[in-house]
Amino acid sequence: MEILSKALDRVGKGEIAALCIVIDKVGSAPRDPGSLMIVMSNGEKMGSIGGYETEEPIVNAVMDSLRRGEYAPRRITINFGAKASEGEVDTGHICGGKFTVLIKFLLPRERMIIVGSGNVARALGSLASAAGMKPIAVDDNKDSLGEMGRMGIQTIDGETMEDALRVAFAGVGAADSIVIAHGDIEYDYIALREAVKTRAHYIGVLAGKRKASEFLKRLREDGVAGNELVGRVFMPAGLDIGSDNPLEIAVSIIAEIIRKKKGIKDWSHHLDLVNKLIKGDPA
Repeated sequence: MEILSKALDRVGKGEIAALCIVIDKVGSAPRDPGSLMIVMSNGEKMGSIGGYETEEPIVNAVMDSLRRGEYAPRRITINFGAKASEGEVDTGHICGGKFTVLIKFLLPRERMIIVGSGNVARALGSLASAAGMKPIAVDDNKDSLGEMGRMGIQTIDGETMEDALRVAFAGVGAADSIVIAHGDIEYDYIALREAVKTRAHYIGVLAGKRKASEFLKRLREDGVAGNELVGRVFMPAGLDIGSDNPLEIAVSIIAEIIRKKKGIKDWSHHLDLVNKLIKGDPA
């Protein structure tokens, strides 16, 4: 199919595509099962599964998932005047039918930008590759960065850390993640401040409560709203699995990224300092 081929080509270049497929039809509805529409990450539509009232809620659902960085498949039932069930989208039509659309996301290979090249960064690079991600390390320490290069991990450096970050973050897309594990407080903050300007769906920072609180305060002073951070910035990075060595920390971070992409809402295994501090709850 031509539109699918075009979408796959763009996914290969770093975009995200959502396949919107009619999987069930009852009564009178615009399209039959198998009908396909593709929504790209910029909102562009290819193909059609009905008129504006049919497609608008589907496009909105796609864009909502993209904003939240959650790419688990989801179903939406569009009602055209049939007896409605809870959760269905009512178009106001009187045709008397309904159909269900499955939204399936096609993601480019996720890139993980790792700020730093120490023990945790090296463990992350290895595990990210094993999990199918493409790790890219950025640092001002050319010696330890060289070690990551010898591991087969792409590296980026520059005359200054700011220059290196600018290059590393330039092409970050909505399917990519950023983990800040440099260790220098100022460089970690600069990396976080610039990371929130990207489209990365996940930004993790190695941080305790004091560091997280200070970074949130500085972000507010720099004009970043708290609601832009909840569900996207994670301090400390990683699920709470009792990690106490670099490999375990890396495992917890990879697991957290996977949970987020899958849209799992149970964060009982996460310390969630960002959410607690922004809401003013005790952490």
